[in-house]
Amino acid sequence: MEKRVSKNAKPMLMIKALLLAYATTGILLLILAFLLYKMGLGESQINIGIMVTYIVSCLFGGFYMGKKDKSQTVCMGYGSRYGICRSSYGSYLSDSASDKRRF
Repeated sequence: MEKRVSKNAKPMLMIKALLLAYATTGILLLILAFLLYKMGLGESQINIGIMVTYIVSCLFGGFYMGKKDKSQTVCMGYGSRYGICRSSYGSYLSDSASDKRRF
């Protein structure tokens, strides 16, 4: 028996994964703000916390997308690997841009 898949299944799955990543980001940033308020964390600690927050939220969204997508074209966690590569490249660009401003 063949299952029918609607054309809207993939976009809805992507929207759900994106909403999960947004929710994870919001919760982790609220926790980070609470820690900043209570413990008085330094700027470098906050920057590390923000980077960890975005990596974890990309992982959650990517793993959700990989688990729910049953086709063989997307490996589990493909989205999370993309997110990690994208965020690390973005941090590399922002670091190189800030180095140029110092001179």
